[in-house]
Amino acid sequence: MVKIIRSKNLEINTTYEPGIQIGFGIDNNTVENPQMVLGRTIMPPGARNHCHYHVNCNVGNYTIRGRRRIFFGPPHEQQELVVEPGDFLFIAKGEIHGAVNLSDTEPVEIIFCYNGVSSIEEAKTIDVEPPYQSV
Repeated sequence: MVKIIRSKNLEINTTYEPGIQIGFGIDNNTVENPQMVLGRTIMPPGARNHCHYHVNCNVGNYTIRGRRRIFFGPPHEQQELVVEPGDFLFIAKGEIHGAVNLSDTEPVEIIFCYNGVSSIEEAKTIDVEPPYQSV
């Protein structure tokens, strides 16, 4: 089976990570049992997503534009990395992580993938801190 999902036809989700725009291109809403979730995230200038982890999947992403600081590890041992355009990022299942857009004027755009699950519900995301409402 081959199927094209047009970005322009996707509903943009702003509740999964409040203040951040996510287009879920491939998941069980667009393809029958895809065993992956593939989407595009746009973080507005200055946006931050809360620290969380995924119980059932590894996460991969690719930065198209913008710079963001990634926070990872438990709160008492948290580390940071800066991710730039052209960088691939791998986050292992269960790794606590969050991010902030380092620019006050430019958005961050990434493509992400959750492997081995067909929906965000199957990924089983656990919040470590309350979601940020907006910037």
